[in-house]
Amino acid sequence: MFIFIKNKLQSLLPSVLLSITLSALTLKAQDLNSTLQLLSDQAAKAYLKPASNGFGADLNSGWFSSAPKPKQLGFDISLGVVAMGAFLPSDNKRFSIDGVFRFTEQQAEILTQSVLNRYGPEAQRSLIDQLTSRDFNVGISGPTVIGSSDEYLKVNFRGAILNYQAQSGGAEQQIYVPPQEIALEDIKGVLDNLPILPFAAPQLTLGTLYGTQMILRYLPPTKISEDLGKADYFGIGLQHNIGVWMALPLDITLGYFTQWLKVGDALKSRAEEYGIYASKTLEPGILSLTPYAGFSVQNSTMDVSYDYLYQSGGIEVPTDVSFQLKGENSAKLALGLALRLSVVSLNFDYNIAKFSSISGGLSFLF
Repeated sequence: MFIFIKNKLQSLLPSVLLSITLSALTLKAQDLNSTLQLLSDQAAKAYLKPASNGFGADLNSGWFSSAPKPKQLGFDISLGVVAMGAFLPSDNKRFSIDGVFRFTEQQAEILTQSVLNRYGPEAQRSLIDQLTSRDFNVGISGPTVIGSSDEYLKVNFRGAILNYQAQSGGAEQQIYVPPQEIALEDIKGVLDNLPILPFAAPQLTLGTLYGTQMILRYLPPTKISEDLGKADYFGIGLQHNIGVWMALPLDITLGYFTQWLKVGDALKSRAEEYGIYASKTLEPGILSLTPYAGFSVQNSTMDVSYDYLYQSGGIEVPTDVSFQLKGENSAKLALGLALRLSVVSLNFDYNIAKFSSISGGLSFLF
């Protein structure tokens, strides 16, 4: 049986990986890792926040579709694919923050063009060295990772007074570099206004022991790009039908689910959900219908780690950047319907939360 299950999972994997969101990221001309290397931690947090919320909503979706049977011991197995999609609000597709930024040589040349015209190349060179050697407080705005690929980030330089002393001697001067806007054309939206952030995974349910089932999700380490490296995913959950202990008009199920998603060394997500679910199976003829509803509390985090590349003395210097983003979903109401015909089961549900989502599954029962 387990060999059969393993073969089934391997046959499902290629189609699942086609729908995984991270594949969408890597199909773009630019890749996420290269983009992050151009962003300080403050800008990267704002840029990635919508993806963190979307992944959290996705990972905490699709776990429940029917209650475990209220019996002490049984042999119940289902194997299938669950797909989820988190809705991405339009107000999450752009951001604007105050942060710090270190200019590149090329950007500093643009900022000091007026200095070149007025004071000459020696003064410009001195100011370029100063602009590329430290961080400046700026305004940063533009598309987030889910925003338009036709837009790019902009840095609003607010002006600065810098010192200059000619090599030939003379008194030190203060030169004003005026406010200007710099376009970061290499940093754009990656998901190009995608309305829903999709995700999918194989799902295996094993039961039943004293009204309890175990649910497993798994994607083995799979290379998705040269820069992002491998992605792998694992989730596990338990569902317990309290009807095994008492007679109830509905199936009342308690559930706990946790999962981990890792993408190379850059992104690591974790999500947890605790819930209570009510369902009732109706059997009009050969078709079995199970409406269900559930309320759950949840949390999710995304750990981000990358090398931020900045210039110092004309040399590109990497520095480690690490931070954690917390998903904004804290509670969720799910409403759904499952249909079973013989050994095939289909389900669909809508999850109402701050970041709402939909999920559906196709499974085969053994």
